[in-house]
Amino acid sequence: VRGAAIAMPANASGSTGIVQSSFARNRDEALRALEALRAQHPNRPLLLQEFLSGRELSIGMCGNPETGDFEIFDPVEVDYSGLDTSKFLNVQLEEFKRDGNSEFWQQVKEKRFDGLTPDEDRKLRSDVTKMFTRLRCRDFARMDFRMDAKGVLKLMDVNPNCWVGGKFRMMGEWAGYSWPQLLGKIVSTAQKRATKTR
Repeated sequence: VRGAAIAMPANASGSTGIVQSSFARNRDEALRALEALRAQHPNRPLLLQEFLSGRELSIGMCGNPETGDFEIFDPVEVDYSGLDTSKFLNVQLEEFKRDGNSEFWQQVKEKRFDGLTPDEDRKLRSDVTKMFTRLRCRDFARMDFRMDAKGVLKLMDVNPNCWVGGKFRMMGEWAGYSWPQLLGKIVSTAQKRATKTR
């Protein structure tokens, strides 16, 4: 382990297994975090990931490149600038993920991300389109990124079956879709894809 890391299940969703004790500053803490996870999730593969301390963003997409209706939404930032880091780790922990009234979520906000130059934005959109295709995502997905301490944007995870509320719904609204319209777009593109592949 070089520098800080965070332990988590390799194939979970909804921040499952990511708790305060998952954060590790050295090899011994990393081993303890992995041992604790193994006890809680004995049949799941585990992951020790570089802890990225910079800004966090999610970018959603809907449609399919092969059906001509693929659309990438403007990214949303999870803003931890108001978080009391003496009490909370600045990641979305399992114990707070679904409790919007928790002290954590009273301090953390979600907003439109404005930290990319036009060239960086174009590259991000090109990269997520390639990942969507190469990972065989279909109809909709969300990809989460974080910047490292030097401001370099790195992929954290790909959510091929993400929750269509929350951040995804917010991004859809920015693109002009009501929630029923966004859900309708997902169904419509799935039908087009299914018809095209028959």
